Amino acid sequence: MRIIVYENNGKTSKIKTDYPDKITNIIEDFLNNYKGVKVGYKLFVEKMFDKHTIEHISEFNDQLLIEQLEYLNTACLTKKGEVNGRSLNGFINFYRYLLENNFGTFNYFTLEMLENKDIVKLLLNGFRPVIYSPYLTTPTYTKMLVDITKAQRNSKSKSVILFDSSELIHETLRVLYLDFFWNYQEDYTGKPAKDYWLLRFLKSLDSKEESLELPLEITGTDITTYKNTLKDMEDSSRGVALSRVRQFIDYEQGRNNIKISSFARNQVTSTNVKSVGDTRAYNKKQLDEMIIKLNEISGLKNYLVGCCIEIQRRSAMRPETICNLEIDCLISQGTDGFKVKDSTKTNPDDYDPIDIYTGKLIQKLITITQDAREQAPNSKKKYIFLYEADNKQTINKLTRTELCRAINNTAKELCIPQLGTKGIRNHFDRKLNQFDFEGKANGTIVSAVSKHSMAVHIKHYSVVEDYLTVCGDYYNVEIGEIDLKGKIMSKVDLDNNRVVEDGCGFCCKEHCLNSHSDECQSCKDFVATIDNIPYFESKIEKITNEIINQKSDHEREFLTYKKALLVRYLSELMLLKKSLKEAC
Repeated sequence: MRIIVYENNGKTSKIKTDYPDKITNIIEDFLNNYKGVKVGYKLFVEKMFDKHTIEHISEFNDQLLIEQLEYLNTACLTKKGEVNGRSLNGFINFYRYLLENNFGTFNYFTLEMLENKDIVKLLLNGFRPVIYSPYLTTPTYTKMLVDITKAQRNSKSKSVILFDSSELIHETLRVLYLDFFWNYQEDYTGKPAKDYWLLRFLKSLDSKEESLELPLEITGTDITTYKNTLKDMEDSSRGVALSRVRQFIDYEQGRNNIKISSFARNQVTSTNVKSVGDTRAYNKKQLDEMIIKLNEISGLKNYLVGCCIEIQRRSAMRPETICNLEIDCLISQGTDGFKVKDSTKTNPDDYDPIDIYTGKLIQKLITITQDAREQAPNSKKKYIFLYEADNKQTINKLTRTELCRAINNTAKELCIPQLGTKGIRNHFDRKLNQFDFEGKANGTIVSAVSKHSMAVHIKHYSVVEDYLTVCGDYYNVEIGEIDLKGKIMSKVDLDNNRVVEDGCGFCCKEHCLNSHSDECQSCKDFVATIDNIPYFESKIEKITNEIINQKSDHEREFLTYKKALLVRYLSELMLLKKSLKEAC
């Protein structure tokens, strides 16, 4: 039973077949009305029923999709005898069309799975569709496309993740990995990144020649061997790697699948590692250079990446939130800018304040991507960040992974650090530090704008180096190498007659022992407290004006050093005030 596709008046496709009319009509409607360029479609349509015939529309199902794809991989060839990728992509689009219109009987495949840009490769490499539910028994596949929509509390873009245990040789390790993957409750979107470290640990066990059986015995030597593979990594990464192994061991030990001594278990945490996160940030010049570079490269995708950088550095929105912005996300606030709807980790219906420039940029993007939206499948039409794929056949939505990769590739070309989207987020948070510093705020602004609690912001973004940089930049002076002789304290019990340096501090001695009374900050008996902050600010302003009006280079150099010393004291007092540093 064959299908022959021919053109009708050069405009529409017709097919000849003895199939039921409804199946014929579905194929014709797909060929004539489905969005996208249909290069290679004729080939797969004429061949997809060579080995697999159906009599009713309900016979389109999960198994048929896989069997037809495996056959077409050998039957759809170019004139050179190579696999016709366009035909296989067209075949996937046909099944997307079926799912979008509720044709067929599909229990496992979802639209989100078929929209994966590597779906053909994944299916041909043995990955099988699975819809996650904690109420279902653990599947037995070694390779899975897992739809995790039901496992997520909030709406997130990443609804399909991959599972692959095929590289593990021992069956026992594959069973353990699958059990942990399926049953350990956590944010499922983060599983693949965390499980990278778990797989490294399991592969180190997999090198053993002896047979492994349940319950698996893990020794101190096993832990030491794994930790040795991490010794050249940064502290924060080692902390993450060990944390994942610790979660795995504790969970599977509780299920009686692992045996480990208390000594060996303690070795998983016996490290000086303290995961504090990467707080390195791009500066304004580097971000400007990357945006210019991306705009020089042709293609809508590169332009969208540049716009994402611009939006992220001007707002509290995270990269995944930006990539998921929808065309109805903006609410104008008049001269106060806009509000934009996003989905945070804790609130799926949240609104971020953004300035007029950022709002206008998002409006411009909605217009620029309209053509892509018209060609996109229904499941993507609501999104802003859409672009045409390189094969000109599909419309893709920009993802966080693609965004991070593009940023790092651009940074590499410009010979600047490859910090990904994290470097932009840290740039924004450091700007908040400066805003908080300039406005003499108490942290409420930082907490509201960054969407971190102040404790989180202080822990991860307000490191000492940040504040020294902020203070130095704000007062336009270099303070990093200055060594303070005096003391920094929250308060002191000293009389007002001990006040020195125009109110900037106190002298601990009853009688001044310094031969130069105007150099108290260079004396070990000088003490500055939080209450002295306004006097430091006033004196810094005064000395700045003196520098501007000073004509002598030698005198200007002396005043600049004195200003730097004052700013360093002020920065240390600010750190103490914000509980980022203890008194000294």
